[in-house]
This record gives sequence, structure tokens and C-alpha cells, in this order.
Amino acid sequence: MKIIFILSSLLSFNFAHASPDIQCWGNNTDQQLTVPDTVVGDRLVGTAVSVLTFDNSTCVLNSKAQLKCWGKSTASTKAIEALTDVTSLVAGESDAGGVTANCALTTTGYQCDGTGDSNVLASTSTSVVAGLHDACGIDKGIVSCIGTRADFQIPKLKNPKKIALISHDLCFLDDSGVACVDDGTSDFNISNQVPKLSQPTDLFMTYGYACAVDKTGVHCWGNPDNDNLPPIPTIPASKVPIHYVAGRSHICGLTKDGVQCWGDNQLGQLEVPPLKNPKSIISNYSSNQTCAIDDTGVVCWGDDRLGQSSLTAYTAISAGLGNTCALVHGKIKCWGMGSAKLNQGIQDSETTKDLTSISQIGLGPNFACVVDSVSNSPNSCFGDNDSMVLSSPALPYDIQAVSFLSVGFSHVCYSSDASVNCFGSNEFGQSTPPKDLKLKIAAKSFASGGHHTCAIDSLMGLRCWGSNVDGQLNIPTGLKNPRNLTAGYNHTCVLDDVGVHCWGSHQEGQTKVPPLKNPKLVEAGGYHTCALDDDGVHCWGDNSFGQLNVPKTLGKNTTQLSTGYLHSCAVVK
Repeated sequence: MKIIFILSSLLSFNFAHASPDIQCWGNNTDQQLTVPDTVVGDRLVGTAVSVLTFDNSTCVLNSKAQLKCWGKSTASTKAIEALTDVTSLVAGESDAGGVTANCALTTTGYQCDGTGDSNVLASTSTSVVAGLHDACGIDKGIVSCIGTRADFQIPKLKNPKKIALISHDLCFLDDSGVACVDDGTSDFNISNQVPKLSQPTDLFMTYGYACAVDKTGVHCWGNPDNDNLPPIPTIPASKVPIHYVAGRSHICGLTKDGVQCWGDNQLGQLEVPPLKNPKSIISNYSSNQTCAIDDTGVVCWGDDRLGQSSLTAYTAISAGLGNTCALVHGKIKCWGMGSAKLNQGIQDSETTKDLTSISQIGLGPNFACVVDSVSNSPNSCFGDNDSMVLSSPALPYDIQAVSFLSVGFSHVCYSSDASVNCFGSNEFGQSTPPKDLKLKIAAKSFASGGHHTCAIDSLMGLRCWGSNVDGQLNIPTGLKNPRNLTAGYNHTCVLDDVGVHCWGSHQEGQTKVPPLKNPKLVEAGGYHTCALDDDGVHCWGDNSFGQLNVPKTLGKNTTQLSTGYLHSCAVVK
């Protein structure tokens, strides 16, 4: 039936551009083509005008006043997504109880949560900043603050241009230079350590220290080690970017040539992805991630353990019979009406807690099976096929131990080291691999079809077992370096150095491979087959539900492809 789409490691911290989407075509009887907005996390982003980065989440406001957050869902992110008529956002700090002073610019001014009073900052305010329970801005040459602790003794300023606020410390940049004050409870000595600066042009802060930019470079001061915070990153004196931002343990600068970062890199904070004409960068004291707005939209990098740096909320897709599933930051999300129980997700025998560290997923006709790095469930399968679910073993939960998982119509196979193990139906011998099989360790090196299974043996080449009613086991000769093995209901396909080869049932034309230009991927569905080549996605075989009507918008930008029984889905970057 449907072959599992192999996933990238959840332990890597990769960036994602703002434009990917999931597009599906074919049978929509059960709404398996209707991808929920909750699955595609950046569907509402559009043209970004404001970005917020938090400890474990990120939010974007687009030009249509639409708000979208991803990563860890909190009371703050939910409150932000509920706002309307917003034209700008300002991120504040979170206290131990999660209360923040986030500000949103509306028609009535800057409305700030967590400040403890009903005051608002004027809509004409500039350099608006939010702290722990305070917010400040510059309006008509005057710095004013609101909040429960807005008792900073603000000095007389000469044409203030920028302010920076973190918890108990507030700094100013005006025509006279840089000055800082605190509320009397700060232990970072920021207000007492302002260095001599030569015509400063920029000012920024993070928890524990402040930095200013002048014609000689970047100068930072403070004592973050007082609270065992990360040290101040070292920035080369020759670097004078247009704009700087500071995260929890790193600093990034925007120059005319791009973005460069310095400091801690344990979570990939310094691994700036390719950017196209970046216009601004965003980070703050609580973030181990940074975001940039460029010509493609929003691009984020750094800490992605909760998906806060990934605008694409899905890692992989899997198309089945009446449902489609996606892996969303280690959790499985399914939609369609073919199996309501499947859409409910994995449930523990004692609780309804979802597995949260899924590394692989395979979708059958009305059930799915997964490999999880932490065992929260006694079985590896869930859904409506009770006999399959009850018979499924607790697979090895070491991501390295199970390198691949493939789901057929009523049986499942998975690899462990160089061997293949199967469970479920075995009336045709589809769950009984050859005892001398030595699996070639590679992605998509075996495939479970309707009632047959095939694998690439490292010594003997391609081998198949199970039902041969439609010639599913009649492996073509002369294959050169076979790879990317995939199986449909009653046919099998493989990609080798020559191209795509298919065999088995030809009742719907599913094994008649059309001309392809440098094929990169092949996926066998129920009675149709699709391939990705240099020109895009091509499908052949059964078209009774429009399975061959590939959306023209896919073009050459497809990065993932999954074929189900009567429909297919693709990830488009």
C-alpha cells in the first residue's frame, strides 16, 4: 500500500524558508486532500512585517494583519494569535509565571500585556521596548514608560533616538551618547559601566549586558556571570554591521553583505542559512534562535527542538486510503474522514498522551505505524485495524536501531541493523523475509506492498516475497545499482542508474513508465505511480479520481512526494 517516507534526524537544527506548502491531488471523498492550517505552520505568514522570537516559540505578523505562531504553544502565543487590527509587535520578557509585557500596535496605540495598568503608549511612539512588567517608548522627544515597576529615574535627554530595556535596566541613545539607569534592584552594573564611546549609532541589550555601536565597532558591558548567564560574545573590532541583535548567548549583525553571528553555537545559533537580500534580523534575550526577513519571507535558525525555528511545521507526509498524515515536530497529525480513530493519534494504554519524539511514520489503509525515540505506547501501530494494532510489537525505540519502516495493506516491515523484520498478515508469506537476507543499509531499501514485500540485498541484489498473483515478484533483470524501492498494491518500482523500472499488475497502466528526465524519486500508490525528475512531478496509471492531475503549481520545487491508495501529496518549497 503506502511506503513510509524517510525522515531527517530530529536532532539537527536546520532552517526552513517561509514558502513551503503541502499540496494534494486525487480522491477527496474523505477530505484527505484538505490540509489543515494547523499542519502547515506558515500558511498565513505571507509578507512578514513583524517577527517575535521567544524562548520556545516564534510569531509572525504579516501585511494582512494575520498572526501566526509556531514552536511551543503558550498563553502568550495564544493571546498574540487572538489579536486583531495589529500593525506591529514588540516582544517583552517572561517572568517565572509566564507573564509578559508584549506590546501590539493598534489604532488606539501600543497595547501592552503584563504591565498591570490600563495605560497605553501613544501610536506615534518610536523605539518601543517591552521588559518584564514595563514598556517604554519615545514620543515627541520624551521617553515615557508604563507598567507596575515603571519607576526608572529617566535623565534629561537631548533628542533621544533609541532605548533598550531588559528587566531592571533601561538604556538610552541620544545626541550626547549612551546613558543607562536601573530601578535599584539590578545586579549587572550596567548603569555604572557605560564605556567611552565615539559617536554611537546603535544600542541593544540582552539579559545581563548592554552593547553600543560606534565608529570603532561594538562595545558591550555588564556582568551576566552574576546570574550564571552566558558570557558576552566576542565580536571582531573590524565588524560594524548596519544593525545588531542579541539573543540569550549569541549576537548577530546585519551588514550590506548579509548576516554574521558570534557567540555560543551549541544549538546552531551561528549557522546562518543562505539569505536573499535580508532587510532585518530579530532575536531577544530569551531566544537561542534568530530570524531574518528577506525577499523570500522569514528565515530562522538556531534552537529548533520545539520547532520554533522551523516555519514549516511538518517534517514529512504519508498518504493512505481515506487519510493523510504529516509529522509535525515529532508528533503525528492526520486528517481526512476515512478513519476518525486514526486522526485521534497515538494513545497510551493508561493515558491519552501523544508520543512526542516520532522519527518515522508509515500509513496503511486505516492504520499507521511509527517509530518513537521514547516508549510511551505499548504498540507501534494505531488506528481502526484492531488485529494489526494489537499484534504490533513495541519496536526498538532507538532511532539508530530502526533505520526504516514500511507499511503495507495489512503487514508492516522494519529494519534493524542489516535485517528485515515483519509482522501482521502472512497468508501469502509477505511477512516472512528470506532468512539469508542481508539488507543494504540505505533509505527506502525495502518496501511493503499490498500483499508482497521487496528488499535490496547487499550481496544478491533485489529480492521479493509474498503474493505473485500479478507478477509482483517478477523482478526485471539487468538492474544497475538499484535504490529507492517502492511498492503499490500489486506492483513494484525501483530507481537505478538507468531510470525507473516497474513490474507487477499493469491493469491500470501503473507499470508503464513514461519518459523521465533524470528521475530522482519514485513512489508507487494503490494503482498509480508518481516520479520526481528535473521537470517536476509526473504520474501514470489509474486516474479514476484524478490521481494523475498533478497541480501545475508544483513545478520543479517539490522536495517530498507521497502516494496513497487513490491520492498523492507533495511538499513544495
